[in-house]
Amino acid sequence: MRGALERVVTSPTFRSSPQLAAFLKFIVESALAGHPEDIKGYTIAIKALGRSEDFNPKTDAIVRVEAGRLRRALATYYGEAGVNDPIGIEIPARGYVPTFHRRAIAEPPRVQLDMPARMRALATSVAVAGRPYAAAVALLTLGAAAYWGFETWYLGNPFVAKSTFVTAGVLDPPSSATRWRGRPVGPIIQLIPTKATGTPTAPTITAMSLSDRLRDTFARFEDITVVSEAPEPAGSAAPAPDYRFYSEIEYNPDTTITLAFHIVDTSDGATVWSRGYDHLAIGSDPHQIKYPIVREVAATLFNPFGVIKARDRSKIVNARVPDPRYRCVLESGDYWRSFDVALQPRVRDCLEQVVAQDPTFAGGYALLARVYLRDYQFGGDQAADPAMLDRALDMVKRAIELRPNSARAYYVLLEVQMTRGAVDDAIAAGETAIKLNPDDPVAATHYALQLIGLGEVDKGRALLEQLPNIGTVPQTHLEFALFLASYLQGDVGDATTHANRMSANTYSLGHLARVLVAHKRGEKTMARQAYERLVELAPAWRANARSELKKLFASSKVVDRLAEDLNEASGVEVN
Repeated sequence: MRGALERVVTSPTFRSSPQLAAFLKFIVESALAGHPEDIKGYTIAIKALGRSEDFNPKTDAIVRVEAGRLRRALATYYGEAGVNDPIGIEIPARGYVPTFHRRAIAEPPRVQLDMPARMRALATSVAVAGRPYAAAVALLTLGAAAYWGFETWYLGNPFVAKSTFVTAGVLDPPSSATRWRGRPVGPIIQLIPTKATGTPTAPTITAMSLSDRLRDTFARFEDITVVSEAPEPAGSAAPAPDYRFYSEIEYNPDTTITLAFHIVDTSDGATVWSRGYDHLAIGSDPHQIKYPIVREVAATLFNPFGVIKARDRSKIVNARVPDPRYRCVLESGDYWRSFDVALQPRVRDCLEQVVAQDPTFAGGYALLARVYLRDYQFGGDQAADPAMLDRALDMVKRAIELRPNSARAYYVLLEVQMTRGAVDDAIAAGETAIKLNPDDPVAATHYALQLIGLGEVDKGRALLEQLPNIGTVPQTHLEFALFLASYLQGDVGDATTHANRMSANTYSLGHLARVLVAHKRGEKTMARQAYERLVELAPAWRANARSELKKLFASSKVVDRLAEDLNEASGVEVN
């Protein structure tokens, strides 16, 4: 039955609709696990379709609509790609619990293996004088026939599953990664109930509401698992938490409150981060205080460049990160931050290996898609190969199939689709990423940059101004977004400030920014120096700068303006 499910969700019909694949996977796995009680509208909406916990099936018909689409997609599949599938999956007209049945299918014609004529002629022409070589000829003939027969059977057999996501070149023998297959990736964070002192005065923030908000916000971030405060029973095989998060609320006599947070590494008892907010005036709406603070705390701790991943990166040196999938996540973070192309082969190979060994690793597929996209855009060892874009799209679609509520996967899809020129699809993906995790500053930064690159500068700037704790966002990406917004609006002074903050010598777009602002300021020598460093990093900028700009920005107006300015600044005709 699981084989039948895998054939369905990897078919073209379902690969183009990750939400339907997620719906089908959830209900089938729940049924096979013996939990039909979980297969109802509310749980499907939350666990498969990415709806929030306040989902109301009476007012939102998404599950019924998607169920209808799913039934039609299954009918299409079994009439086309799945015509020879031995087991069928059906969704009843009333309800969502799937049923399985054996299908009456035509027996595939038996292939008659016939050795090629050349082999037969060679075998029969062996003379008596050549008998010492007859055995070798016979073995060669049998080997060729066996290979031809296997190839015919394998490539022509509809029952053999063939992955389209990982090439054979990266499939290594099973390693230690296989024992992590299907497990959560990243550290386990134990959320301790909020401790309250003093006497509350309404309206205020209660300890329970603060705990609930922390839990709900933390759970939206990837590469962590949030668990309750309840201790595990004696003898449990459940893993111990890697960190414990503590929160306190003090009700002051003057009706203000004081909040304190800290997180402890359970491996050595060290407090790795703490923060306090003193004498906060509540006002009429406690949410106006609680939501921004919790948002800032979560972004500081859990985004890809936050406190927890910084702490865990230091553990790699001491081999204290045993999960190879999480090691790849951490190493890829160094690649995104530094923009050092020398790190690219190692990161790509690492991710290719772990997704081959754990095909359920959704985050690995999303990160691998970004690697392929960056190869295409910035001159990796397979630069400007359109096949890299197709591969990136396959990878990120696979990530969404496996984890439909992944904000990371959707902002990677945003970047891939924008680079492909599918602007409407890209915008839809960006909106979905923000909806899935409105508290992730990295997702917001990526979306804002794409909006600015489309020429929607005001909308992109507004998104950047709402970022929580922007110090935890990679400065290169944030500063380039701010530079581009200022430059396109004609604010050369502000654009210069942001250009100069992109100090990484390996970040080609930082040099592009400095070329443009130096030219606008009449600083010809500085403009020329920045241009030479740009083409040293990426020679394609000298050969065809307009083509490089098109790989970054979907708006022809933005490309034309930057190409014209770069032409004047460099003194080189821009193609």
